[in-house]
Amino acid sequence: MGVQLVCQNNHPIHIGKVIKQQCEPYEYTIKETGEIIELSHKYVYVTEEDTQDHLNLEANKRELLDDNTSFDIYIDYKNGEEICGLGIEVKYTEKSYPFGKTEKERMWDDKSLYNQLSKNSGVYKKEALHKLRTTKLKQAWRNHLLGIKLLELKKLNKFYSVHLYPKANTYQANMCKEYIGCLKEEQQQSFIPITFEHFIETAEKVFTNFKHRKWIKYLKDRLWNRVVLQMRTFDFLNCAGIGSS
Repeated sequence: MGVQLVCQNNHPIHIGKVIKQQCEPYEYTIKETGEIIELSHKYVYVTEEDTQDHLNLEANKRELLDDNTSFDIYIDYKNGEEICGLGIEVKYTEKSYPFGKTEKERMWDDKSLYNQLSKNSGVYKKEALHKLRTTKLKQAWRNHLLGIKLLELKKLNKFYSVHLYPKANTYQANMCKEYIGCLKEEQQQSFIPITFEHFIETAEKVFTNFKHRKWIKYLKDRLWNRVVLQMRTFDFLNCAGIGSS
């Protein structure tokens, strides 16, 4: 929703927008009925200046990998004087996706940014570089490369690629093991595979106050409802003979 405020006396025009933003769950009373419901979002007004304070990967994609690689979630934080980044990929019941035409061309071109960055980064084992081109590993590779490029550009001091998935998705678990095997031993800590179950269990131990527990419950329900829905959809497609392998 766009917002435009025009002041009188020729004052500058101030332009911003109202966005829907996730927040900690809270109770809201509907005035007309008295019904109490739980909401987990709010609407906030942000100016153009506000949005420019955040890392905009889409606007800077030419400076990065010059493609559409992006994280599902990106977090940056300070650890002492160091600026660190977490690039998070969230999987549910997915396996792998087929190659796009341009994607495949870049992956098989030894002079492409993908391959040159991989060779020069010092992150990957030389003998394992060809394995990264497989359908199974290519997304984890591209996501990790996006963080490596941020390091090269001095936007970050440290980067961690996080892969979040349900324990039941053994395909993603095996993918993570294979991908870690392509990393040099001293670089393996830069890729962090974690299951939904372990993430929720850890969050419940670390965050103990009531507000945080409500948020964890909301997150837990949201994650598992989506997993169950996708599993039922895939089961239906497989039974109908139109599921993908």
